[in-house]
Amino acid sequence: MSKSPAKTEKGALTKPPDYSDRSTQWRLMGIVGMVMAGFLLVKYGILSDLWGLATGNPETWSQFSGRPAETNVDTKLPRVPSGESPLEERSIEGKPVAVAQPEMKVATQVVPEMEPAAPPQVAEPGSLPGLDLKSLEVVEDDTVLRGKENDAWYGLCALVAKIAPAELAKHSMGPVRFVQVYRQPTVYRGKVVTVTGRIREANKLEASKNDHEIAGYTKCALLPSDGSNSPIFIYVMEMPAGFPTGENVDEEATIHAVFYKRLAYMAKDVPRTAPLFVARTFQWTPSVPKAAEEVPWGTLAALVVISAIVGVTIAIIALRRLSAPNDDLPANWNGLPKEEKK
Repeated sequence: MSKSPAKTEKGALTKPPDYSDRSTQWRLMGIVGMVMAGFLLVKYGILSDLWGLATGNPETWSQFSGRPAETNVDTKLPRVPSGESPLEERSIEGKPVAVAQPEMKVATQVVPEMEPAAPPQVAEPGSLPGLDLKSLEVVEDDTVLRGKENDAWYGLCALVAKIAPAELAKHSMGPVRFVQVYRQPTVYRGKVVTVTGRIREANKLEASKNDHEIAGYTKCALLPSDGSNSPIFIYVMEMPAGFPTGENVDEEATIHAVFYKRLAYMAKDVPRTAPLFVARTFQWTPSVPKAAEEVPWGTLAALVVISAIVGVTIAIIALRRLSAPNDDLPANWNGLPKEEKK
């Protein structure tokens, strides 16, 4: 007897899918492809970026994909009503030091160790021991390092140069994002915070004349790891031994530093502003040069295995259907078409 087709609740006959049919196989492969494509979109944050562009708020999908939300802000230097540019004022940051010269040493290193200032009764988070915040009242954001800030700027550099890195880390408010400091400079001025990212430039500067015996420092441009595409500037008093210098640096760093101001500088396109910090030094582990871009071998291997399992399953089902006997055909059928009788 031939097998009767299955019936639905309404009595209509249903036909089981023919997995040996090429169109059925293509549909199955399409479903698997869409699943893998969705996995890659979420894995590498593409869906997060598309969602952020569509809604203007990438926070929701960035939390799902594991990528930090974008923190890009407009850093263009605002126009001054008087028409004068803050960049036209002479900066006191100093002049570049030739790379061939020996590394500059901070003069305050030879000053006898001073007695640490007595900590306040109730210390605010991020407070720097020995810093009088009134000395920073002359600081003005969205400007260069101005001449009237000489004592405040170099005084802060001298104070930071005498504090051990572990002590700075102890007083840090913790990690901060670019947008936090950029939009609230008066809140973070004189506070110790922690910044993380990749140092892209490191240039030695010879300090201008000052009364705090500061001979020089290294100006580092750090690209934050919070997703911002705008740099922050950190003036480091003592660079780690062997740290590369120049404009083609790419080294990861976590630095405990004191925020000073939102600095005006001339970018490659237009005048912009960026947070400015001062740090004693930082721990650094030289990065291993990469011969080629990293390939996500784990993800690729998983996709290959899934594709292989789906392909083998389809092949087995197709072979079983082809080899199974068909009860609807006559027993003496030889597979050849019957000759028509004239």
